[in-house]
Amino acid sequence: MLNWLIPQFCPACPPPQNPLLGLFKKRLVRPKDPICSHCSKFFAPLSPPWCEMCGRPLPSSSPRCGSCLQQADPHSIRSMRSLWRYSEEVGRFIGAIKFKGETALLKWAASQTFEHFGKELFSGIDALVPVPLSSKSFSQRLFNQTVLLSKHLSRLSGIPDHLLLEKLNETPPQRELPREARLKNLKGAFRLRNKYKTMAKEGGTILLIDDVLTTGATLKECAQVLKEAGFDDVRAFTLARNF
Repeated sequence: MLNWLIPQFCPACPPPQNPLLGLFKKRLVRPKDPICSHCSKFFAPLSPPWCEMCGRPLPSSSPRCGSCLQQADPHSIRSMRSLWRYSEEVGRFIGAIKFKGETALLKWAASQTFEHFGKELFSGIDALVPVPLSSKSFSQRLFNQTVLLSKHLSRLSGIPDHLLLEKLNETPPQRELPREARLKNLKGAFRLRNKYKTMAKEGGTILLIDDVLTTGATLKECAQVLKEAGFDDVRAFTLARNF
């Protein structure tokens, strides 16, 4: 009822140049769909054909992209999938969650994920594992968006979610670093929580959950920790991918 009484505005729309007139220029949305019709085209889900390993869209039905074919060592992550291609609009949507606390948007994002991928994304998965924040970042934000997303996906899929990993120290935000620095920034930044060591030794398949994939450095570092701890297979899912 409150959704009808209190106007809801699209979180993906650009901010108004004049804040005083902003409420008159931002686009209203329907109660069950937080994205306006203008921005909705930027939230079209990524679809195959894509690389079976990294998830990059391909022009043909080739099983792997050129980058994955050239790699001498296999990925620590067996496959990566993302719901949307990153854009300014998608970035504003995710930013509204992370920096404005609009966490209710994650329920819609999870439902879009499950509607698009169905059971395929979760087939053979034993646990959903969100990428952790450092204690400093968590204390500033008071929530971890990937934990909340993981919980929504857990309810939809019936697969348990576990915060298996912890981040040991604060690192510079990946978005502020060039590619080479990103790859080195997170080395040794994560570890398995002690209470999950027995679970890890029993093996199983993990689906890592994060919000945005750019170089993949965060996911690969987390996957390496999980596989070294004993898990058999690690896959990954993000809401958006920056190509």
